[in-house]
Amino acid sequence: MGPARRARAEPAGKRAPPKNFQYVTSLMLGSGATLVLPREATRDLELMESLVAWVPPQQVSGLVRALDGPRKPSAAGNLPGRDRQLSAAISHLKRVHRGLQPPPEAEPGATAKDSTSLAVLLCAGGAESVELLPLAAREVLSTCGATPHVTRVPRHAPLTRAQFDAAARVWPTHFHEAAAAHSLALWASPPAEAELEQMRALMAQAIDLARRSGLEGGRRIAALIVRRDAGGEARVVAACADGVCEGAGATPGGASGVARSPHPLAHALMRCVEEVAASERAAGGKAGAARAPSAGSKRPAGCEGSGPGGDEGSGADGVDGGGSHLCVGCDAYVTAEPCAMCAMAMVHSRVRRVVYAIPSEAHGALGSKYELHATRSLNHHFQVVRGMLQREAIAAGLLPTCVSCASSDVPVS
Repeated sequence: MGPARRARAEPAGKRAPPKNFQYVTSLMLGSGATLVLPREATRDLELMESLVAWVPPQQVSGLVRALDGPRKPSAAGNLPGRDRQLSAAISHLKRVHRGLQPPPEAEPGATAKDSTSLAVLLCAGGAESVELLPLAAREVLSTCGATPHVTRVPRHAPLTRAQFDAAARVWPTHFHEAAAAHSLALWASPPAEAELEQMRALMAQAIDLARRSGLEGGRRIAALIVRRDAGGEARVVAACADGVCEGAGATPGGASGVARSPHPLAHALMRCVEEVAASERAAGGKAGAARAPSAGSKRPAGCEGSGPGGDEGSGADGVDGGGSHLCVGCDAYVTAEPCAMCAMAMVHSRVRRVVYAIPSEAHGALGSKYELHATRSLNHHFQVVRGMLQREAIAAGLLPTCVSCASSDVPVS
């Protein structure tokens, strides 16, 4: 069996680009707001080099068995597990492509015109990967006179129908739409229209708080922590601006009775979490019934805490719960996209959703620079709505960046 050759690839310009799933989601929310999905659900088609051989139909089943059979180090001294790694990289692809025409030199014993051979995907990698193929597979290729060729196939498993359609135009691909939709449900399920109206009203409150903070010499960024009761009614349990806090923990000062903090980490969301903690302490740490885990949490029932109540009947002092987490089931509204510190605070507080108005391309950790809300290795995930009342926030002269992350104090224009 000779060295692998490079097959002629289809020109990239002839392949239709995949439809952007995040754009579809923005139409569902309206008003320019989008749901921020995991990056793997919105990325464009990426291709990688892999080895393909065209073999007669009667040899296909034997070759596939050899490729998928038990792995053993070859006589050439291949590293154990390396061939398994190359095979795992193509596990989302089908082994056989019935419609891919071979280059003339790839067809064993026939011309391309009367070709009956089928393209079989051998492994990921370039020409050097030939020696990593199982010995039995190389024997089959040698028997039928097939030479592996390098071609380009989809790198990632599809998570949306649009990604599947784009990948399938290049190579047959496995796709279970119901399972993929279930894996994205936490991030991709749009709020009901009635809830959207409440969300817009709450974001308007945050924008007004940020505007008032700017008029008093503070930073023009603000946040709210909101809990919904069993009837779906929203109540604000903390309202803070960057370096400014309104509520039980505030010290009077300024025209509207706000307190300023010189602390460099006094971001609006961090102050909101501090305010929720103050409410817990004011309630004397009295614990209520344990809450079930929030939708995005990997922790078992009984390990979740709860955030503050805020109305009578939530507990002895208006505080609901008292477990290990402060904001289970709460929504956070913030006028600027949270930085990495604030986003991780939302992870640790077990929020249900974060809604923000102005993206921060330089420091944003929930859709712009990072996507911490959808990082698979973290033990809690939550939904993110991006761009809620963004035009109104910009028109109010609000800032796009947290206090200690800001490179300037110039409003977005």
